[in-house]
Amino acid sequence: MKDIYVLFGGYTAERQVSVMTGTNVWLKLRNSKHFKPHPFLLAPDKTVWPTPYTLALSHTVEEIWHNCQNAQNMYRKIKPFAEEIQEKLGFKTTKCLSESYKTEPLSLEQFIALAKHNNAFVFIGLHGGMGENGKLQKMLEDANIPHNGSKASASEICMDKFKTAHVLSENSSSIQGLPKITLDLEQGLSETENIWLNAIKQFENISSTIIIKPRYDGCSAGIVRLYNSNDLSTYLDLIKQKVPFIPENTITNQVSIVEISPETGTEFLLEPFIETDQISIDNTQLKHQITTGWIELTVGVLEHNGIYHSLNPSITVTTSHVLTVEEKFQGGTGVNLTPPPESIISKTQTQKICLEIEKASRLLGIKNYARLDIFFNHKTDQLVLIEANSLPALTPSTVIYHQALAENPPLTPRMFLEKLIQQAS
Repeated sequence: MKDIYVLFGGYTAERQVSVMTGTNVWLKLRNSKHFKPHPFLLAPDKTVWPTPYTLALSHTVEEIWHNCQNAQNMYRKIKPFAEEIQEKLGFKTTKCLSESYKTEPLSLEQFIALAKHNNAFVFIGLHGGMGENGKLQKMLEDANIPHNGSKASASEICMDKFKTAHVLSENSSSIQGLPKITLDLEQGLSETENIWLNAIKQFENISSTIIIKPRYDGCSAGIVRLYNSNDLSTYLDLIKQKVPFIPENTITNQVSIVEISPETGTEFLLEPFIETDQISIDNTQLKHQITTGWIELTVGVLEHNGIYHSLNPSITVTTSHVLTVEEKFQGGTGVNLTPPPESIISKTQTQKICLEIEKASRLLGIKNYARLDIFFNHKTDQLVLIEANSLPALTPSTVIYHQALAENPPLTPRMFLEKLIQQAS
């Protein structure tokens, strides 16, 4: 069986989603007949910890890191009781208890050398930061270590939201990016009013409110809808203070906290806010109130040997203006409709969307798998890219599993993960 080194955790705003991704991938692959998974935690200080089962099953990066740092103390406390408890329960094990608490920190370079020595496949379960911007991919590729997801070059493009849109527009893709204004932090703080007025004028035919997002960051970090120049000033001031999150109700109509990565950077993008149709579920009944015709969709795509295959699109239903991390990846909090109901998007339109997703993925150089988030107008057939995620989340409830199950024949989550590894090798 081939060793799979599952790396998760990190230091970004999406580090807890990464824990859900990594532990889910690890636990699913424990039942594989082809692969033997081993969990590794990337700690906030960028050390890497081999993580035995006993230490891995906690909810957050910080808790698992604490477990690893205090593993020997935990072992010393438990050891005197272990044999007595096992005897009373009639539980026999050939595995030494100390192995369940054995871990020592590695540098990232040592982790890569270990993977190379053991001929392991590295399954990257990180989100945002070095795990998604091509830096880790480059290190693995230089060491000739196979990994999931795209290569370094495509990862770097997809992480840069401005460059992603530029690549598509320059190559005449039918999926276009929204118009964007680049904004430097210091310039924004000193010229907030002028920047706001310029943005409103530039976007006046599209929207009267604006989305701000970091130019280089994961798919959910730091994204806020702004209603006025005071909102922009408040946002930038908090970024300068390096706050870990923006508290709820800090900005107009902001109903939940917004996580901020410690390495968000100083470059941001302003985009027009797209008003979508209202879609909701009421007592199991689907309600669709048509307003602008715009629908938000997320679409997984697979690549193997240069051949692209789009999975069924999913309509994402949100309770707010911007999908939260919880709605995207945490069970019981978000609603996805897969495939889109034909009462909203026709079968012909769905086929068109899939074809365009495959074309856009090819232009971006995406490999193995990815997820593209788009707006689609069911009145005009227009497609607009929100962003391309070259390393999408694989938490238990993430939508890409729903899309895989809608395939013919269906791919179970474990089969889907095995397919990613087999086609990336």
